[in-house]
Amino acid sequence: LGTYSANHNMVTPPRMLDQQCVFSSTGIFSLSIIGLNSTNQLRMANAAGDTIRYRTQMTFYRGNNQRRVSFNRPRTIRNISGASTTDCSDTPNVGWNIQFSTWVYRGSFNSAPPGTYQDTVSITVIPE
Repeated sequence: LGTYSANHNMVTPPRMLDQQCVFSSTGIFSLSIIGLNSTNQLRMANAAGDTIRYRTQMTFYRGNNQRRVSFNRPRTIRNISGASTTDCSDTPNVGWNIQFSTWVYRGSFNSAPPGTYQDTVSITVIPE
């Protein structure tokens, strides 16, 4: 969801965004989210095993309704309303109905040794 580079302490965490369209023929689905480096907490790691914690926020849109979920650990989010068209043309934000955001924790970032940190997040759509 993005790259952040700095040679100084972070004051305001940058917010990285990604927007997607999820269609559901039944109207409802679940999302399972897990990070490659994350057993009980979302975190990026470098080659030496040092980590930086982060959190993710997802905002789901259906018609004029929205639902926001923020979390810092792997989880499954249930009972999400999907788009009724395959291209999300029925949503207020034509073309997408889910927005993913990530933030790194400032204290975790500022105390981490210099280096390249990364994580791979798998998001699985589960029909309900």
